[in-house]
Amino acid sequence: MQHTELSAVLDRLIWRWTASGTYSAQSCYLATFHGSTACYSWKLIWKC
Repeated sequence: MQHTELSAVLDRLIWRWTASGTYSAQSCYLATFHGSTACYSWKLIWKC
């Protein structure tokens, strides 16, 4: 606690999944699948 500095600036919530830091339902949906691999096997079923 020796180097703790207090500030009068209000805290801010920043959504890390967008460049602007703003939350949206779309960015949440995309973040849910971030890093996952796509599986297109459903195309084989519906193609028949």
